Amino acid sequence: MRKISREASEAFWQGKDFKKSNTQVLVLEENVYFYLHGNEIATRSLLHDGFRVNHCGWTTPTTKERLNAILNIGGFRNRVYQKDYSWYISNDLEKDTPMLRGWNSIRR
Repeated sequence: MRKISREASEAFWQGKDFKKSNTQVLVLEENVYFYLHGNEIATRSLLHDGFRVNHCGWTTPTTKERLNAILNIGGFRNRVYQKDYSWYISNDLEKDTPMLRGWNSIRR
């Protein structure tokens, strides 16, 4: 895991602002937003347990790496991976879910 991914993911779960290079975490009221190159790739409420992820149409290794860092640091067993040019979110309880463009909810 890259240092910037770890630091940003820790800030995301701790509810703290963070900015470094192309990555930013913003806390506004009771929501935390994770940005990569100005695109919101993850969001969570400070009041609820789950969160949402979105690749924003950028299916790049960097986007996948940041999303997996968020999952890992947050203690989730889910992972984002690519198979045959399609993205998926692994899920221990059911079969893996295709990660479509738009928001994908992840719950414990």
